[in-house]
Amino acid sequence: MDLDSNDRKLLNRLQIGLPLVRRPWNAIAEELELRQEDVLQRLERLKKEGFIRRIGGVFNPAGLGFRGCLYAMAVREDLFTRPLLSSTGIEA
Repeated sequence: MDLDSNDRKLLNRLQIGLPLVRRPWNAIAEELELRQEDVLQRLERLKKEGFIRRIGGVFNPAGLGFRGCLYAMAVREDLFTRPLLSSTGIEA
């Protein structure tokens, strides 16, 4: 399905973030000069068609007091591939 101008406006608006109000979909509808029902129907369709995967928060772990670490290790290739191959039934 092709995106119309209102779909594009809605997707662009969602990239900014959701308004922190009691009825965010209504606020977005008013901004885009649409009805809330239209916004919700468009969101459902855009999700079904794969234009939207999910709508959710993106948090800053450091801002929440979390620390992350990246670990790496050297592993002999035969130790890495054998369990994978044997679990799939493929023989090397």
